[in-house]
Amino acid sequence: MKKIFLISLLLFISCKEEDKKTSTALKKLSTNQDTKINSSINGKKIFNGVCATCHLYGTGGGITLNDKKSWTQIYKTKNIEVIYNNVLNGFNSKTGIMPRKGGCISCTDQDVIDAVDFIFSINDIHVTN
Repeated sequence: MKKIFLISLLLFISCKEEDKKTSTALKKLSTNQDTKINSSINGKKIFNGVCATCHLYGTGGGITLNDKKSWTQIYKTKNIEVIYNNVLNGFNSKTGIMPRKGGCISCTDQDVIDAVDFIFSINDIHVTN
């Protein structure tokens, strides 16, 4: 009887420990997904409120939102950190000028990064940081 009790107790404890590991992993996955969703929503909001001024129709030499070829070329030829820095700090290109933070004085750095990621996502480019 003692053996059955001890075996049952060990099984119960090991199952509880496995449940904790699974629960922790699921919480991390859920948090990461929530963060990505919130960043995407924020990026779209920032794009629509600020970036669209140049990137919707190509004003001032800006690459249009749906110019997948150009966005893919940029992503393939530049490190994502360089792209973020160009947008955050401003950049002079052959076709136009990217003002510091896209001209959004009230945007945080994260807002700008979210907007860049949103533009890439619209063009089926999956940014990996």
